[in-house]
Amino acid sequence: MGERLEMKMKTIMLLILPIFLLTSIIFNVTIYAVEERKVLSRNYVGLGVEVYAPYQCYPGVNITVSVKVEALEEVGNVSLTSFVWGLQV
Repeated sequence: MGERLEMKMKTIMLLILPIFLLTSIIFNVTIYAVEERKVLSRNYVGLGVEVYAPYQCYPGVNITVSVKVEALEEVGNVSLTSFVWGLQV
């Protein structure tokens, strides 16, 4: 009788563990979802440049800044240099 109860407990734990892990992962992804906005949109000599960055972030957190560059006309041998400034409080 004891072995049967032990087997049922192991089965229940094996069913509950993946559900708990999935719930934990989904919860963490939802908390750290970052809302981005367009912070710069310019046209430079045949190039369209758009820069997207998070609305806010916390100290010590790495953020992703996306830069979209599009050729608006025929261009050749072009380079783009971007600088990112931040404020550390």
